[in-house]
Amino acid sequence: MTVNPKLFTPRAPGSNLKDESGWSNEFDGHAVDFVRIGELFMRRPILISAVFAVLFAVVMGAIMSAPKQYTAMAQVQVDINSRNLTDVASGADNTGTGLADAAKIDTEIGMIQSGAVARQVLLDLGPPPTDAKAKGSSTPAWLKAIKNAVHPSNGQPAASPLDPIQKLQKGLKVEREGGGYVIDIQYTATDPAWAAKTANAFVAAYQRQKSLSSVEQSQEAGAYMSGNLADLERQVMQADAAVAAYRASHGLEQAGSTTMDEQNILAIGQQLVSARAAQAEVEARYKTAADQLAHGSNGDDVGEALSSPVVQQLRGQRASLSQRLTELRTRYGSRHPDVVTTQQQLIDIDGQIQAEIRRILSNLSAQVQVARERTASLQASLNGANRSLVGSDAASVKLNELLRNQEAARETYQQYLARFKQNNVTTGAPPTNAHVITPATPPSKPSAPNALKAMAIALAAGLVGGVGTMFGAGLLERTFNDIDEIESELAVPALASIPLLQSTVSRGGKKGRVPSVYVVERPLSVFAESFRTLRTTLQAMRLNGRPVKVVAITSAVPHEGKTTTAVCLARVAALGHAKVLVIDTDLRRRALGAAFGVEADIGLVEVLDGAVTLERALVKDSMSSAMFLPLSSSTSPQRDVLSSPALDKLLAAAREYYDLIILDAAPVLLLADARTLAQRVDATLLLARWRATPKSAVRSAVRELSAVGAALAGVVLTQVDRRLERKSQYGGSQYYRSYGAYFEE
Repeated sequence: MTVNPKLFTPRAPGSNLKDESGWSNEFDGHAVDFVRIGELFMRRPILISAVFAVLFAVVMGAIMSAPKQYTAMAQVQVDINSRNLTDVASGADNTGTGLADAAKIDTEIGMIQSGAVARQVLLDLGPPPTDAKAKGSSTPAWLKAIKNAVHPSNGQPAASPLDPIQKLQKGLKVEREGGGYVIDIQYTATDPAWAAKTANAFVAAYQRQKSLSSVEQSQEAGAYMSGNLADLERQVMQADAAVAAYRASHGLEQAGSTTMDEQNILAIGQQLVSARAAQAEVEARYKTAADQLAHGSNGDDVGEALSSPVVQQLRGQRASLSQRLTELRTRYGSRHPDVVTTQQQLIDIDGQIQAEIRRILSNLSAQVQVARERTASLQASLNGANRSLVGSDAASVKLNELLRNQEAARETYQQYLARFKQNNVTTGAPPTNAHVITPATPPSKPSAPNALKAMAIALAAGLVGGVGTMFGAGLLERTFNDIDEIESELAVPALASIPLLQSTVSRGGKKGRVPSVYVVERPLSVFAESFRTLRTTLQAMRLNGRPVKVVAITSAVPHEGKTTTAVCLARVAALGHAKVLVIDTDLRRRALGAAFGVEADIGLVEVLDGAVTLERALVKDSMSSAMFLPLSSSTSPQRDVLSSPALDKLLAAAREYYDLIILDAAPVLLLADARTLAQRVDATLLLARWRATPKSAVRSAVRELSAVGAALAGVVLTQVDRRLERKSQYGGSQYYRSYGAYFEE
């Protein structure tokens, strides 16, 4: 079924479709008829406004009735340039830029949102407290009813609740601030204090998780470095074996002019290797002690201090004095002279311990310097011995190359061994690379529900509902609203729009107005002009090659205004000096006589039967020169008189004298009378009542008339309430107002 109004009409290529206001509106290749859209709204402004208001109130109430939510935020800065222990092992730098930085920040965000961190927060804080406000704020009964209507339970069990960790994570939001290294950790809850406490707990749990990850990473690095250290040791052994094999193959171990130089080089090389190993060991011990002191240690846990007999002895004395001090305090109190003396002795011993630690560190520093100088001296001696072999034979040159490879392998091994020791020292307390910039504080204002956002959502919902109602009502319309719809849906001409008389006169003049009388009393009124327009259209029309003189007026269903239209059209034509004959052919109703105010004893049936002549049965209209042929009060439709040859003769005779012959016919549907008459007349007018006659009925009537070959002149829209039409005509109401001075009431 074709649906109207046609809000979107296909646009022909290259066309420029404009509405009446001059606007050119297009949407996806279709012209948008804003005038039609405005008319749709104006037809049902109360319904559309009510739907908008209800949806706005429901959505606004649903959002604003939710418990208040508070969001607390803590900020953490992440140092992504910290060195990875496995990269330290290989000497690589872990500094990244661009996409690498973003990936690392995303990794940190993922760690904060992980279940391990949430589980730790749950262990630290326990389950969230019950919100008394949220518990006490009950949902309004009307809102519950709407929710139940939209989402009925149907006896189904409620969805399983979230587990504690998922419930805790539900209020968490973690995001990167801008493009920097700052991470915002937000937590939303109904209690502002709990929101701030939970956000800070996530920060603390994240830092602990980072520390644990660093320990695990350090352990993995140790295993990785241990494997590489074994490979380096094998390389040193292979270098030693290569030197020994080369010496044996070239007889360099026998006495000769170069043997002493080679032995000297070997001796110096061995001393240099030992010196470098000792240097690496002393530097590692010193660096380890310095790193521990740099991280806040007081020196008690330094390896050299732990192994010092003096420090051990002093610590033993301190332990004894500490025990004695505890006993003296218990026995005499804190002001006893022995207590004071013992305290002073403890202070002296602490000073001695610190002095001894400083001496040990100073000794380590001196040892580092001595080792470096010894290594440098041996390296210089080795370089000199190597220079003395410049003029030696090719065997010595090759031997020197092997010795250099041996030295390099040993040096690499010693350096890696020192780093391995350093990693073992730092594994116990790895530093974290996440620092709190701003801790979370309880927010003073709720973050939700937001009145502006709620209003925007409610406004959008109301607009969608209102527009949907407007278009839905338009799509579901089953009656005609204007003559444009008739032409677009039925593909037949719309000849006229006959107004409802009461809608064309003032309030004071409505009472007692009869349409058929009004067209005579007010020939210049809007009501009379609509029939004059219809008469003019019929006069100009030619169907089947001849002018229209005999017109049958019918409708799809009863009560469409056929008799009133026939009488008014006849009187308007008669007032225009036309010879008019109106014949009542609705055998079952006989309404024409009542419209003219006459009750006849003889009429059409008697004329067709030959009982009376036409001149005797005709009745002249008392208000115009029109003549009409009624049905007698005794007429009974017991036989089909409308298909008799006598009717054809009657119409042929009437054509010779009258300018317009109007037949008031019965409705088309369910009755054959109108279809029988439609085959004998020049034109058939099909009436449809404004906003009352179903479109399907009018469409069926058009189909029935076309089936019998009727000359359908067009459709006339009757009983149009002009006042309502003006309100609903978004684009055309100004035209009715501008013509007000041309008509009388």
